[in-house]
Amino acid sequence: MVTENYEMALEKERVVLDDLEDLLISVERRLTLTINKINTVGLQRGDAIAFQNAISARAEIKRTLDAAGVIYRDILTDYTIGLAVASLEANQLLPGNFDANPADRIDKALTGVFDQVTHVFGKASDILRRGIIRSSIGGESTSAMISQLQHQMKLTRDYSTTLAVTALHSASRATTVETAEDTEFDFVYVYSGPDDSVTRPFCRFYGFPTGAMSKVAYTRAALKALSRDPNQRKQPGGKAGDVSAYGGGYNCRHNWNAIPMFMAQAEKYTIRGPLDVRALIAKGGSSVIKT
Repeated sequence: MVTENYEMALEKERVVLDDLEDLLISVERRLTLTINKINTVGLQRGDAIAFQNAISARAEIKRTLDAAGVIYRDILTDYTIGLAVASLEANQLLPGNFDANPADRIDKALTGVFDQVTHVFGKASDILRRGIIRSSIGGESTSAMISQLQHQMKLTRDYSTTLAVTALHSASRATTVETAEDTEFDFVYVYSGPDDSVTRPFCRFYGFPTGAMSKVAYTRAALKALSRDPNQRKQPGGKAGDVSAYGGGYNCRHNWNAIPMFMAQAEKYTIRGPLDVRALIAKGGSSVIKT
């Protein structure tokens, strides 16, 4: 089931990133045309018409990037919810229905990720519009503005890709935990996935403390306590106060598997609660593993 979820996420990832690429290509072409219409010579001479054209260009940049941010946020949201439903249906230990509103459930679990998408596009808009102001007072060339556009679109592509991959791979984790908590059983959560040379200290320390076959599980409250680990400070789980959706952080390759408490006890898992996690963090947590 872990492999199945991972493969589903990879399939959705390819589609979403293709959509992102198509959107950014279209946006860059449109804004290149907009910038090329700016009369930098006229701006340097103080021509009123040239100045009005520059103001219009600034407005066009904002409209275009704001709209693109909303479009991509909606695309990512739809694919993420679809993946969450599919991962739930594939999990035989959890209920076969998705009673709660999928959008509400996923949006709650992935706090802020979708909003960050529009923020990334908005940041590019602000920087590019300030560039036009610099041109109007400092005589910056159109070619310099085009270079700035290309640089900002690359950053937008990189940031948006990270957010997309994070959201998609968080979908099955979030759905697993949120759905398990709605059942009448007590569940604990087991980290699963690769333990290799690129595994983060956080994932290795808590998920695989004795190697790939580690048998350690966490209560729901412990997943919240894990967000206080030193290596979560710059990760979305640290900001949200909960690692149930985000695992080790941006682009994490691991999953939380839900196991009924009685099964985990029968299979002799070490079950860690919030006090156990806090005790580990007090001694340095995953920061004791040096990269």
